[in-house]
Amino acid sequence: MRDALRLILPKLAKVIHNLFRFALKFKDLPTLAFTHYQAAQPISLGRRAAQWAQDLAMDLEDFEYVLAGLKFRGAQGTTGSQASFMEIFHGDAAKIDELNKILCGKAGFEACYDISTQTYTRKVDLRIANALSAFGASAIRIATDIRHLAHDKILDEPHEATQTGSSAMAFKSNPMRSERICSLGRKLSTINTNFSATFSSVSKILSCVFPISYYHQQMWYRYRPTSVDISKCIAASQAKILSFSFATPSQLHRSIFRHANPRNLPQQWLERTLDDSAIRRIDIPEMFLLTDALLILLDDVTNGIVVFPAMIRSQLQQELPFMATENIIMKLVHKGVSRQEAHERIRVLSRETVEAMKTEGAKNDLIERIKKDDFFRPIWDELDGMLDPKLFIGRSAEIVEKYCEGPLRGQLEKYKDYIDSTATATLAV
Repeated sequence: MRDALRLILPKLAKVIHNLFRFALKFKDLPTLAFTHYQAAQPISLGRRAAQWAQDLAMDLEDFEYVLAGLKFRGAQGTTGSQASFMEIFHGDAAKIDELNKILCGKAGFEACYDISTQTYTRKVDLRIANALSAFGASAIRIATDIRHLAHDKILDEPHEATQTGSSAMAFKSNPMRSERICSLGRKLSTINTNFSATFSSVSKILSCVFPISYYHQQMWYRYRPTSVDISKCIAASQAKILSFSFATPSQLHRSIFRHANPRNLPQQWLERTLDDSAIRRIDIPEMFLLTDALLILLDDVTNGIVVFPAMIRSQLQQELPFMATENIIMKLVHKGVSRQEAHERIRVLSRETVEAMKTEGAKNDLIERIKKDDFFRPIWDELDGMLDPKLFIGRSAEIVEKYCEGPLRGQLEKYKDYIDSTATATLAV
């Protein structure tokens, strides 16, 4: 796992560097922002990419942290008391310490874990899996954003000249790389649950928090000796689920710990057991292979994002008049107009505009409506100047520069040689 972490770290740094360059390139290109997936105050395209880069930079920090914290198990004995080694070395504890130093040196570690049995604590596996799973979630988030933006024709992932989006619809060009990232990321983002189950009491605790599967299982085994009464299973399960739905926090707390008795708690069972052995042989290599695959895909996508500025402007123009209404009201107030009356006039015209857009497919003509209303005559000659998209993106460009040229550049510095010397893999999708 140590060696695998060392392999994926520079690959992640390269993906972040791709976004670093993209963010700076488009730091002041206004684009429509979305909250609740509804049109919101514009930002710059580079500002959005900087958010993606920061999420991945956090993953980079996590990878570096778990790698730096790895230690060697060493010679500890079956239960961690080193009793057998004390017998071998005739009670000379210093020789055991010296043996562990030699073992650490041969394995390339600086030290052993202070407390360990014949197997190191599976908390180590869980910490690594948590970091990789968090990266999987970041990958999904970025790829999902790209898929949404591709739908709006704002930007797109790279496509091969002969790539087919649909066997039936020849005109389509689906974001297949991003879809694949979401698919693999969904697996990686949840793989840490197996490591958590190995280390902790998750099998019983989760049965209290998510009682459906647990109580179906319990009812099944309860009635199986006589008959498989499916309706009784379902009824009993539904009753238990409802009891949890309306339970107070204290009732849930008591219920959880009523099930979590010492016999049910640790999957590692006191000093250790090996019921995790088989699943670790699957999950440990799989989580690193998933991470590597995602990094190859992300490198390809982030290195070749295609931007469509004309579509960005078109999308902005559909919403920008609404964004400008607050400034219009303030301009009127500065000229002595009642704010309440100005607000009401804007509200009525905005509703009429939205109605026309939704029912007739009309363009956003709010500004034209305002120009025809004598109430707004005092600011007619100022309206066009109030619609410059760059007036609405705040400090987006400054924020991008400050982050990318500051903390992010410093974080990537140690990977500079790898970034400069490694080409992006060519994918055939």
